[in-house]
Amino acid sequence: MEENEFKKSFQMILDVATERGYVTRDALREMFGLTAIESSHVIRHVMQKHPEIFKWDGASSSHRADLADVRKKHKP
Repeated sequence: MEENEFKKSFQMILDVATERGYVTRDALREMFGLTAIESSHVIRHVMQKHPEIFKWDGASSSHRADLADVRKKHKP
């Protein structure tokens, strides 16, 4: 994965987490107008480098990240 692509994906994750307090595939789709596949790719890019950010949410059957976990990995 190219570093610029990771930075773009991480920034999208950070933006959604800041706005909503959490990140899910649906939240990425709604905020950025992405398709389900595109939003999954964004999450996958970040999970490859920081798998500890996302946790499996059994209630919604999706990966979810909370703002506090995202901020721990944010390096301005």
